[in-house]
Amino acid sequence: MIETATENKGSVFAYDCEGYDICVGDTVIYRRKPYVVESKEHETSNDGYYTETVFLLLVDKETDKYIVVEDEKVKLVI
Repeated sequence: MIETATENKGSVFAYDCEGYDICVGDTVIYRRKPYVVESKEHETSNDGYYTETVFLLLVDKETDKYIVVEDEKVKLVI
């Protein structure tokens, strides 16, 4: 069984488009540009339909600008 952020509020579990774990400090690719993960945050809905979205705060390595994207829209640099 996969543990989710809803079951364990102390941790936020983020996965890239290929299912790899994403941690703060990792380098990811979004729209063909490299970013560093600054933080992770989750959003849940308990209205009868189980949905969970993890958002990543990313910083551009070249310009130091911040963006927020869903975890499944990035690819982890291994």
